[in-house]
Amino acid sequence: MAYNYAYLRQYDKAIAFMAKYAASLPGDPNPEDSYAEILRLAGRFEQSIQHYRAALALIPSSIPRNTVSRTPTRSWESKLKPAKNTRLASRNFLLRKCSR
Repeated sequence: MAYNYAYLRQYDKAIAFMAKYAASLPGDPNPEDSYAEILRLAGRFEQSIQHYRAALALIPSSIPRNTVSRTPTRSWESKLKPAKNTRLASRNFLLRKCSR
């Protein structure tokens, strides 16, 4: 649902939905990663980085961290565009910045 709102550029609704999703699954990295992605699309880069870091912290140690940045992009993600008047920050850039 949040991605639908983001596709329609209704970022406030998308972010509110993601906040509830992340709160409902506190030990799961996927909601944090998705939340970070929506924040990035909305141009809220600093908040996005915080949620990418939270997602990375929740990844089990049995999974090598370098595989996270190699995750293939879902085909519909390419249709999502960042908010107007913001620069596009790639997921890999944010992941590199978060893991420093």
